Amino acid sequence: MDIKYAYYNTSKGYRVLGGTAAQFLKADGSIDSKEYIDKYSEQNIDSTKTIGFQNTIYSGWDKSSVVNPQVGPFSLLNLALQGAYPLYGDEEFRNGTNGIGVYNNYGNGNVTMTREAASNLPNRSGIQLRFNYNGNGATPGLGGFILGFNARANAVFIQKFTAKLPVGYSFYNAENYMGENASVNWLTSRAGTGKWETYVRAVMCGTGTSFGNGGHVYIAGPNTVVEFYLAFAEIYEVNSSVFSKIKEAFYAKNETIHFNGAISDLITVGDSYTQKKLLSTSWDGTNGDQILLRVPGSQNNGAYLRFSQNGTLNGSLGLLSSDNLTGGQILNSQGDSLYLGNLSLPNIALQTTINAHFNFAGVGNLYTFNVNGAYLNRNINFNQDNSGVNFYEGGKIYKKSGGGVYINRGTNGLDPRIENADGSQSWTIFHEGNHNPFKNLKTGIALEDISESGIYRQENPTSGFNYTTTLNLNSSDGRQQLTIERGGKGMKFRGTTTGSGNSGWSGWKEVYHTGNFNPASYVTQSSLNTQLGNYATLNGVQTFTSTNTFLQSPVIPNGTLGTHAVNVNQLSTKANGQENATAVGFSSGNIPTADGNSFPYMYHNSGLYVALATQSYVQSNFLSTPNGTSVIISGSNLNNYLKTGFYRGSGLINAPLNNNGWWYVTIETHDSTWVKQTATSFGSGNTSNVTYQRTLSGGSWSAWQQIWSTQDFNIGNIQQWNYMAQYGLQLNADFTVNTGSGLLIADDYFGGESGMIDRSYDRFVSAKQEGYYKYGSRYGTFDGLNFNFESRLFGMGRESNKEDKLTVEGSVKASKNFKSEEERPDTIFIPNGNVASLKDEIVNDESEYAIRLDPHEYEIDPSGYLDVDDRNRLIHIIGEQVKMVVNFKEIYPKQQIVIYNFDKSGGAMTVKIYGKNIYNIEPGSFLRLYVTRSRRVIAERQLPCEFVW
Repeated sequence: MDIKYAYYNTSKGYRVLGGTAAQFLKADGSIDSKEYIDKYSEQNIDSTKTIGFQNTIYSGWDKSSVVNPQVGPFSLLNLALQGAYPLYGDEEFRNGTNGIGVYNNYGNGNVTMTREAASNLPNRSGIQLRFNYNGNGATPGLGGFILGFNARANAVFIQKFTAKLPVGYSFYNAENYMGENASVNWLTSRAGTGKWETYVRAVMCGTGTSFGNGGHVYIAGPNTVVEFYLAFAEIYEVNSSVFSKIKEAFYAKNETIHFNGAISDLITVGDSYTQKKLLSTSWDGTNGDQILLRVPGSQNNGAYLRFSQNGTLNGSLGLLSSDNLTGGQILNSQGDSLYLGNLSLPNIALQTTINAHFNFAGVGNLYTFNVNGAYLNRNINFNQDNSGVNFYEGGKIYKKSGGGVYINRGTNGLDPRIENADGSQSWTIFHEGNHNPFKNLKTGIALEDISESGIYRQENPTSGFNYTTTLNLNSSDGRQQLTIERGGKGMKFRGTTTGSGNSGWSGWKEVYHTGNFNPASYVTQSSLNTQLGNYATLNGVQTFTSTNTFLQSPVIPNGTLGTHAVNVNQLSTKANGQENATAVGFSSGNIPTADGNSFPYMYHNSGLYVALATQSYVQSNFLSTPNGTSVIISGSNLNNYLKTGFYRGSGLINAPLNNNGWWYVTIETHDSTWVKQTATSFGSGNTSNVTYQRTLSGGSWSAWQQIWSTQDFNIGNIQQWNYMAQYGLQLNADFTVNTGSGLLIADDYFGGESGMIDRSYDRFVSAKQEGYYKYGSRYGTFDGLNFNFESRLFGMGRESNKEDKLTVEGSVKASKNFKSEEERPDTIFIPNGNVASLKDEIVNDESEYAIRLDPHEYEIDPSGYLDVDDRNRLIHIIGEQVKMVVNFKEIYPKQQIVIYNFDKSGGAMTVKIYGKNIYNIEPGSFLRLYVTRSRRVIAERQLPCEFVW
């Protein structure tokens, strides 16, 4: 049977009806019924699967073959799970940071570590380490932490830590030289998830004799502010076990600890003494099980303390007391009280429930107890004659006949004191010998500075008295002082509302007394009121009911009121009747003059002239025009000028436009709330002959309004306005009648738009259509500049997207440059739209173009020594000196380094990394080094070289 098959090519794939994700389509068209495991994504395995090669599920867990020729195959996963040797022991940070430090080679403080308590931690201590990077630069990566270890030949170290790292960031390792053929493997994922995760990496040291330190961990990701946390961190040496750590903690020199319960000797001392038991257990018929703490020494030395099963403590400590006290005379049966003295004699018991120390010479602390208190069984009488309690240097507490407690401070002269139990406060006991506040007055303190109640002797006259005795009463919210002149001449007082300091004092107020106040020299208010009833008051209206004779003439006010008495001399110049006025005339002629110097008058029958209206009278009551000119009010506020008149001035407040030039101001007033002001500019600092006016209406000023005249517009302007009405802008009509360019002010001309359009080409010059402002786009397209006013994003030749400020259809050409927001010179734009740091390596594999690296070249100077710390990918070093050494203070992943030796004397060139010799280059040869991602260094075999040009 001939079966023909068709050939299909697809960019995606085929879907088989009824097929599963674990089945494949065979080349012959049938379905492969086998099931396969997806190595890149999660998959449920519902049955037992046999894996042909042991421990090959995850390559990082298996080490079936290792590079190190001195180490055979083993499983790193098994090593990580076994009870390995912990290097530090405080993995949950109970007592500190477990030896962890900040990892940042810049050392600029941009990475910090904080030990703090926190809730919901995946540990039992409740303590975490918080690491913060402030976004201002660190290296390597964004910095991290160091949990260090020192490498050694063939050792295997497991670094395990529990951390919470944000999504988008990952952990990376760094270490110094781990030996020849060393390797590093992560046993878990390194990516942050934003959750608590456990991370494990294994370091397999190589061979050799020169090793560095490791345990460096740093993070990498977006260069922004970030923080991560550690809840657990430890370094394990898997070649040893945790029991080695325990034994090391208890073994000291040749001492031995036996944990076997069948052995009575718990602690023995391996020294030259015959008796080697220090702590042992035993049993006897009387005491049962007991534990014995002995003093090391000969077998005949019976000094010991023994705890029995029944709680009894007894012992033989010959040097504890000269009275050779034993048994219950030292401690009671419960072991919580210490007795001083004999049970049959008065004694004091010091009670304890914990431990304090009994010291034995040459041995140290044999038994420990802590005194919680003291109680008395009887009176305290340390002297047999009951004369009291004696203390050091003659101090004594005793009782005398008649009652009372007496304290003798002894020969040291120190006053007895009372202290807090913790010694934080101490107080002297006052007595007649050291305190009598009123026996001797306090002196030498200024009255203003006194902050303690008491009586003070003052010599300086701060109160106005030369010598005073002052009573000061003090409290937290005030002080009062009463001072008495020591000669008895007077008293003063004052006060303040502050408890200390020299502020807030009132003035001194003097106390009146018989020495400075004589009642006979003063009159009471009631007596004064009786006496004043016989006199006329100076103010107010008063009626005289009887005839009053004035020996001197009183001064009578001018006759302005009809009811006032008037002096006849005041009437001599008044023309108050036709019989007294004989003529009317002017002082300087028969008509008034413009300057006001000539004014009308009445001729009195006494022969005197009576002025009718003087210039000053006119200025006070009518329009004020001194000498015929406006009143000068420069610098005044026009809001305050409400009186009819003519004014002028410069720098006027509230002038039109707040102009500081000169203005004529005319004011016309209806009343105090309805006023009109007219201001015309003139003079320097102003444009002449421009008039403004405003009104005060109901108490509120309007804005200044300019009054237009022919200098503002003319007949030509009016004609232009007519032209505008004839040829001006009209909606949806061509306004470019002269140029014929076809521009319209449109509103729904094409459909849905508003703005300026080009009717000839159907384009939006500047228009709004639906959600866009369009510039130059053809109707119905987006081939111009289009601004989405809701998202505030631009599209050029296309619609805007949802993320970028400007999206361009086609290429963009700039005559200068594009700049990022920070305008940092060490950044570059990359195709995914992000800004990359030039400190990072940039690889472009999708184009025939590439970013090429410029090799950095070094020449060794005559000193013959060169230190290099350079992050550049390619480095060339040329040496032509004698006995040359090049030392790489720091190396970086994926560097290629070429070193040329042209030693003129034919000597070798020494190559060092971190100060350690790694290679000697023969003269006339070059060596090429390559640094791996894990900072291992590969050296190619050296080859000859020479200058050919």
